[in-house]
Order: sequence, then C-alpha cells, then structure tokens
Amino acid sequence: MRILRCGGWEARDWLRFQDDTPAVPGQRFVIAFEGFAHGPRVHDYLAEMTREVFAGRDGQFLTVGEIPAVTPEEARHYTDPARGEVNMVFQFEHVSVDHSPANKFDYLGLDRLVLKNALYRWQEALAETGWNSLYWGNHDQPRVVSRFGDEAAALAGLARISRDNARTPMQWDAGPNPGFTAGDPWLPVNPNHAWLNAAAQIDAPDSVFAHYRALIRLRHDLPVLVDGDFTALLAQDPQIWAYTRTTPDRKLLVIANCGRDPRVVEIGREWTTADLLLGNLPDTPTTSTSDHTPPILTSR
Repeated sequence: MRILRCGGWEARDWLRFQDDTPAVPGQRFVIAFEGFAHGPRVHDYLAEMTREVFAGRDGQFLTVGEIPAVTPEEARHYTDPARGEVNMVFQFEHVSVDHSPANKFDYLGLDRLVLKNALYRWQEALAETGWNSLYWGNHDQPRVVSRFGDEAAALAGLARISRDNARTPMQWDAGPNPGFTAGDPWLPVNPNHAWLNAAAQIDAPDSVFAHYRALIRLRHDLPVLVDGDFTALLAQDPQIWAYTRTTPDRKLLVIANCGRDPRVVEIGREWTTADLLLGNLPDTPTTSTSDHTPPILTSR
C-alpha cells in the first residue's frame, strides 16, 4: 500500500505562497495548508505515478491518498477508476469534528449527530464512484472509546485529542511492560494492563476481540456488507445509528445504540421474522418477533 500526501505545487508557487500567507497575531507559526495540498498539478502527478509505476506491472496494488481537508466531490476525482489516480482516500472529516479547524488540540466537545452525519455523508457521496476508507482511528488519533465513547467513561478536555493516548505500549499480556518490550518504553504503561490486555481478550467469548472476529467473519460471508447499497435511517437521531445495506437478493439492517440509555426503535413489519446475525447483548433473541429489533438482522 502506498500512502500519498497530495501536493502538486511547483517550487515557484510554494515560494510565492510563503510570502502571501497572512500572519496571525500572537502566533509564531500559522497553518498554511493551502500552500502544500490540492495543488494545480496534483492530478497530473498522481496519474503519472499510476501510469509509470503500477500500470502493466504484475501483481495487485492498492494506492491510498492521505488527503486532509478533501471534500467528497474532490475525493471522487482522486479515486474515480476512469481517471487512473489512486484507488482510495483517507479523509479526516469525521475525526476532526470535535476540535477547532485551526488547532487540533483545541477541544470543542463532541456533537454525535455531526459525527454521525459526516460518516453517513461520505458513505453516500462515494457510493457510485470512488472509494472511501472507513475507520475510527489511527496512530495520529486518540483511541476511539476514550474519544467518542460515553461521557462518563471518556477522558476530558485535551486528553481526548492527544494522540499519545493511542501510543502507549501495546498491552499484549499482564506481565511486565505488558509483553511489549524488555526495555524501558518511551511512554508509561497504562495501569489497566493487568486486566485489559490481548491475552485476556482472546479466550473471552464476550470480548471486543471476539466481537471483531465475528464482524470480520460476517464481512467475508455476506457480500451484501461489501456490495450493498447504503441507506441511512434515523439520520437526525444522535443516539441511534441505523442503516440498511441492500443487494438484489438480500437486505441487511444494522442498529447501534451509541448512548447509555436503552431505546426501543420502531423498524416496521418487514423485519418481524428476520434472523439476528450479530448482537452484543446476552438476552438478544436470534429471530425478531416484532417490529422492535435487535442490532444486525437480515431479511429472509
């Protein structure tokens, strides 16, 4: 996989932009994103890379453009197969909703509806042309549970958006330096490694690890999860995230409660005999028997 930061400016353009960048009172440095991203020749350069490096070469290749501040419309240009530039984009809209545009460490608070609609918008915008990456976090982002999780469990203020919270040593087991190193790690070990570690997750049937394995298995087994058309439901409900994916021969419904309080969701009689494919509550029925539904269902 090739990660690209998309520029496309000539040297003379860059020097001109440095002179034109306005100063911000009280700040030694300013954000001059326009000076190095989405330049006037970026599409030419990417097409040349694909043509000269990958075209005609044996093997399968995936090219990904890491493109901050890209819009869905621009992303379609970057990833349209007919243009021959890159296959997929990494965009950052949904991981930028809780901080100031000018300073990622200026925490503004989380509006779950804004977060939800950002994710929905990208799913819909690149449904027919292009390819959007779907992710919660990476090495530059804090851990998603701490950042977007329940307010009672989440970190506060700056700690929410510090990427170092996602860079503490990997907690493989309950041993010294949780199996990460025999030396001294750069960042301190989280004390919760005694109970929260990979070894403890692997054998627990109700663990996050087990749930992820089940999700990956579903994606491999059900083409509707990969190829199905996305339709958002309850788009203005900040707590309930729901959508369907549909192919000519199958339809799948996903409902997630992103809040602390239980909710009953009316979904209609279409799903009254649907089979439950996956749920994370122990008392969830295997078949829906009413128009109040458990999390992931497929219609018969």
